[in-house]
Amino acid sequence: MVQYFKENYPNKYDTKDTAEGYKELLLAKLNIHDRKFMTMLKKAISFEPITDIEKFITENVCDIEDDIDITAMQENIIYYKQQEDMAQSFEKRLDKLEGICRDYSELEKKRALRKNQQFLIDYGTYMDYTDKLEKAESDLISYNDFINEYNQKLCDVKNHIEALKAEHGRLSAEKEKYLSDNNWEWLHSEQKSLKSEIEKHERDLERFILSMKAHSVKWIQNLEKCASAAVSDDILSDLRAVISCLKRTEKFEDNDFEKLSVDYFNKIRELYLTSRNALDPVFTALKAELENLKVQSDELNKQINELKKGIKQYPPKAERLKKYIHDGLSEKYNRDVPVSFLADLIEVTDEEWHNAVEGYLNTQRMNIIVPPEYFMDAYYIYKNARKAENIHEYAIVDLQRVYESSRASKENSLAKKVKSNDKYVQAYTDYLLGNVVCCYDESRLRDFKTSVTRDSMLYHNFAVKPLNSNAYDNPYIGRNSIEKQIRAKERTLNEINVAISEKKSERGKIEPVFLEEWFLTESYISSAVPAAFSDYADKNKLILKLKEVEDKLSKINLFWVTEMDEKIKAKDSEIKAEEENCKKIDRDIWEYESKRDNTKSNIIPELKDNVQKSKIDIDDRYSEDYCKQTGIVRYEKELSECKAHIRVAEKFASPIKQTATKIKDLEDQLMEKRSDYNKDERTSFKVADVSNNDEYEKSYLEIKDYELPKYREQIKSAKDEAMEQFKSDFLFKLRCNILSAEEKINELNRALKLAQFGNDTYSFKIEPNPALREYYDMIMSDELDNGNTGLFSIAFTDKYQTVIDSLFSQITSIGNDSGTAGKNVEMFSKYKTYLKFSLISTDANGKREDLSRTIFTKSGGESQTPFYIAVLASFAELYRVNDSSDHGNTARIVIFDEAFNKMDGERIVQSVHLLRKFGLQAIVCSPPEKVADIAPVSDKTLLVQKIAVGKIYKSTVIEWTKEMSDLL
Repeated sequence: MVQYFKENYPNKYDTKDTAEGYKELLLAKLNIHDRKFMTMLKKAISFEPITDIEKFITENVCDIEDDIDITAMQENIIYYKQQEDMAQSFEKRLDKLEGICRDYSELEKKRALRKNQQFLIDYGTYMDYTDKLEKAESDLISYNDFINEYNQKLCDVKNHIEALKAEHGRLSAEKEKYLSDNNWEWLHSEQKSLKSEIEKHERDLERFILSMKAHSVKWIQNLEKCASAAVSDDILSDLRAVISCLKRTEKFEDNDFEKLSVDYFNKIRELYLTSRNALDPVFTALKAELENLKVQSDELNKQINELKKGIKQYPPKAERLKKYIHDGLSEKYNRDVPVSFLADLIEVTDEEWHNAVEGYLNTQRMNIIVPPEYFMDAYYIYKNARKAENIHEYAIVDLQRVYESSRASKENSLAKKVKSNDKYVQAYTDYLLGNVVCCYDESRLRDFKTSVTRDSMLYHNFAVKPLNSNAYDNPYIGRNSIEKQIRAKERTLNEINVAISEKKSERGKIEPVFLEEWFLTESYISSAVPAAFSDYADKNKLILKLKEVEDKLSKINLFWVTEMDEKIKAKDSEIKAEEENCKKIDRDIWEYESKRDNTKSNIIPELKDNVQKSKIDIDDRYSEDYCKQTGIVRYEKELSECKAHIRVAEKFASPIKQTATKIKDLEDQLMEKRSDYNKDERTSFKVADVSNNDEYEKSYLEIKDYELPKYREQIKSAKDEAMEQFKSDFLFKLRCNILSAEEKINELNRALKLAQFGNDTYSFKIEPNPALREYYDMIMSDELDNGNTGLFSIAFTDKYQTVIDSLFSQITSIGNDSGTAGKNVEMFSKYKTYLKFSLISTDANGKREDLSRTIFTKSGGESQTPFYIAVLASFAELYRVNDSSDHGNTARIVIFDEAFNKMDGERIVQSVHLLRKFGLQAIVCSPPEKVADIAPVSDKTLLVQKIAVGKIYKSTVIEWTKEMSDLL
C-alpha cells in the first residue's frame, strides 16, 4: 500500500515506512511534541482504572528521562573489584607463605635447641669417661698394693695351721689308748647301733604321724568346703561324720597307738566312700552346667567380635533366607541385585520411641526388601527356599503395591518416628506403623484403636500387653543398633561370667573329693597302718636294751675322756678357723687379681677408646667457637646444678627425644603446608627438602614488598575514580531529575486548582520516600553544590560520608549475586525510588484523603472520578491549554470508550463540565444506558445501530436528537 501511494501520488500524501514514523507525523499534525501522548490516548480509550497511582504519575505525568548512564563508573568498579580479588589472592598466598616461613623459623629454633641438648649429652658423656679413666688408673695401683699385702698374710696363716695339726694328733693318740684299755669301743658301738635303730623307728613313726595329721587337716578342709556347698542334709550328715573322725586323727600322737586299732581307720574309709558316692551326681550336674555356660559365653564372645567388625547378628534363618534370595537373583540376572533387611533401611528419629518401634515390628524387621521389579522373582526363589531351608518366619515385601496403595499415616503415629531414604521403604513403614498412635499420656491409651506408650505397652483390639522385650533388647534398626547390641550382649556376657564364677566356686568346693586321691586307701590300711603299729612295739623293746648298754658305759671315767674331747675339739676349731681364714685370703687375692686384670686389660683400654671417640665426635659435630662461647658455658651452668657429668648427660636424654619428635612434627607440618601451597598455587617449589626455605622466603618477600603494594595502589586509584564519578555525575543527575519531577507536579497542581469536581478538588502530592529518607536528604542537600568548592564541599562530605558510602555500596554490588546487583543498580539509579507519589482529594469542608490508600475501597463511580481527574489533568498538560502562543494551538482531543459506565448522572454531568473547563475536545463512546445522562451536555451525539440481516450485521449511524431524548 505504501509503495502504491508513493508511485501514484508522490506529492499528495505523506507516507512512512514504520509505525513510529506515522506516530511522529501524527504528533506533528496535532502540534504535540511529547511521545507520551500516545500512551495517554491509549489509556483513555481502554478506560482502565488507576490501580497504581505512583506508576501512573511517573509514567504519564512526569516525563523525565529516568535512566542515568553509570557505565563508566561500573567499569571502574569492575576494574577495582578485579584488582581487589587479585589482592585478596596475593594476601592468601602471603598468609600461606608467612605460615610456611614461621614454621621453618620454629623448626630452626628446635634444631638449635636439639644441637645444644646433644652437646650437653656428648660433652657430659666425654667428661664422665675422662673421670672414669682417671679413677681406673688409680684403682690399678691400689689393686697391686692389696695383692702383695695379702700374699704375705697367706704365708703366715699356712705356717700356723701346720703347728695346730701336730698338737691335734698328739691329743687324739692319748685318748684312743685310754678307751682301748676299758672296752669302750664295743659298748659305744652297740649304743650307737641301738640309737640308730630307735631313731629309724621314730622317724618312720614320725612320718606316719605327720602324714596322718597333714592328710587329716587337708581332708577336713576339703570336706568342710563340701559341707559349705549347696548339698542335701543327708550328704551333710555323712560329711560331718567323716570330719569328726578325721579331727581325732588330726591330733594323733605316740600314745594313740595304744588307744586305737587298725579297724578305726577302716571305719573312716567306709564313711568317706559313702559321702563320695552321695556327692557324685551333684558334681556331675555342676560340670554339665558349667560346660553349658561356657558354650553360651564363647558364642556371645564370637557374636560381640563380629558386631565390633560391623556385622549385625541377625537370626540364622533370616540370614540364610537373605543369602538364598540374593544368590538366586544375582545368578538369574548375572549382576549384583541389592537384597536387604527392613531394619537396615530405616532409622528411628526419636530415641525415646526406639524400643516401641523395635518391639512392635519384631520379626518384621527381618522382612526382605528387594527392588520392586524383582519381587516376583524373589517370590519364586522364596517358594523353593521354604522347603529347602525350612524357613517360614519372614516375608518379602511387595514395595510396588505398598507404594501404589500408600495412604497418609496419622500425624501422631509411630510411623512419624521412623525415616527412610527410600520412598518405597518409607511407604511400607507408614503402612505398618501409620495407625499405631504414640500415646504420651497413659490415661488416653484407650482413646485409640491401636496405641503404644513410651515404655512399650501396646493397646490393640481392646486389650493391652507389653511388647516383647527380647525384640528391643536386641535392636536391629538404625546406624547405632550395632553399638546397642554390643552393649546388650556384653551385659548378658557379664551375667553369664558371674554365673560361671559362682558355679566354679561351687565346683571348687566339691572338686577335691573327686580329683584328689583319698589317703586312707585299702592298701594303705592293710600295709602302712599295721606297719606303724609294729614300729611302735619294736621301738619300745630297743629302748629297754639301750638302757642296759648305757648303764655299763656309765661306769667308765668319762670326765677325763670328755676333757680330752674338748681339747681335741678346740684344736679342730682353731684349725678350721685358720683354714677358713686361708680360704678368705685366697678369695681376696683372686678378687683383687681379677679386678686388676680386668681393669688393665678391659676397663682402661675401653675407657681410653671411649674418651678418644667422644672427643672426635665433639670435634666433628661442633666448632671450636660454638664449644667455647655457647656449649661449655651452658654445660658449666648445668654441671653446677647436677653435680656430676653423667647426670648432665642423663638430664637431657629424655628432652632431646621430645625435641626430635617436635622437629619431626614440624618437618611434617612444613611439608604438608608446602604441598598444599604448591597444589593451590600451582608451583613446583621443593617440598621434601627441609634443610632450607629459600624458594618460599623469596616468594614471600616478592609478594610482600612488590606485588601486594602494587595491586593496593591500583585498587585505591580505581575506587577513587569511581567515587568521583559517583559524586560528580550520579548524585547530580538524580538531584536534577527529582527537581524536575517536583516542578512537573507543581505545574499540574496549578492547573488542577482551577478544576473542581462537584464539591471536591484534587491535587498530586510528591514527597520523600520514608524508607530512603537519608538518601533523599543527601541528594537534595543545599550543600551538594555550593558553587565555591566544586560539587562536594568539605561540609557536605563530613555530614553525609556514611550515607554516601551506603548508597555507593548499593549500586556497586557487582561482585555479588548478579540478579540482586542488577536490581540494585536499576532501582537506585531511578529518581522515583527516592520519592513517594499520591493523589489527594479535598472536600468542601477541607477534609483531605489520600486516594492511593483508599481507591480500592471506593464504589465504581467514586473510583472512576480520580481517573478522569488525573487523565484530564495530564491531557491538559500535554496540550498546553494555558499556553496562548502557537505552542498551545493543539488538537486537544480526548477519546473515551464506555465512558462514565460506573458513574451516576450527577457525576457524569460534572465530568463533562470539567472537560469543558480544561478546554478539551472529548469523543466519548458510551453504552446506551448512559445516553440520557451524556447527550444533554454533549455538543453532538451519534447513535450506532446494528441490524441483523440474515447471518450478517449491518451498522447504521444516526444523529441523536432532542426528540429522541424526550421519547426516553
